Amino acid sequence: MQVAMPRMDFLINSSSGVVVTAAELDRERVAEYQLRVVASDSGTPTKSSTSTLTIRVLDVNDETPTFFPAVYNISVSEDVPREFRVVWLNCTDNDVGLNAELSYFITGGNVDGKFSVGYRDAIVRTVVSLDRETTAAYTLVLEAIDNGPVGKRRTGTATVFVTILDVNDNRPIFLQSSYEASVPEDIPEGHSIVQLKATDADEGEFGRVWYRILQGNHGNNFRIHISNGLLMRGPRPLDRERNSSHVLIVEAYNHDLGPMRSSVRV
Repeated sequence: MQVAMPRMDFLINSSSGVVVTAAELDRERVAEYQLRVVASDSGTPTKSSTSTLTIRVLDVNDETPTFFPAVYNISVSEDVPREFRVVWLNCTDNDVGLNAELSYFITGGNVDGKFSVGYRDAIVRTVVSLDRETTAAYTLVLEAIDNGPVGKRRTGTATVFVTILDVNDNRPIFLQSSYEASVPEDIPEGHSIVQLKATDADEGEFGRVWYRILQGNHGNNFRIHISNGLLMRGPRPLDRERNSSHVLIVEAYNHDLGPMRSSVRV
């Protein structure tokens, strides 16, 4: 069986007793050595004594701050409050003392100043309210800088992808402030009269728009398609001699009971 030879990091001059390094030292691997030194004479019989030499390896700033992981993927709802804790970054530096003391900065991607990072605690927080409809995602570049000697400081970098999740905070808006149409009184049931259109800046289910007639349809002369906003003649025929005009109030909404709604005069 082969036995691994010990590392020969130091040598001693056999006559002068001067100890010198025989290899490049690495404090992060071995921070302290306990060397057993033997001094012996040339007499007969040989006399000797031993001593212990302690060598402590002092740190230099040769380690780079390292984020783990280096890439973060975070999702945050757009209605989180200010000072909301988005993510805590994990960063280490294998040096010691000031060489391992880290300061954190956002150096890219924070175009509208929505985020901050703790100078010492590496926690990314919101500064002001978020708005998905303005900016739906951010790519933040974070840097950790150690407090080593000026000119020899080392920097580590991480990337934080922040996706802003939607909440239902926008109401449907009609494309026109009012609608007007003229039709002959003998149009058949289901005939198209006017196309209403409202848009919602939210996405997915929150951005879906439904339509209904709120007021003015007392004789059931009209109906509206619930999802596409097309106003049509209803089950009851029109009669100009009985009623030559109708004023309807049509509502666009997201949810039956929700506050996100608007109305228009037709």
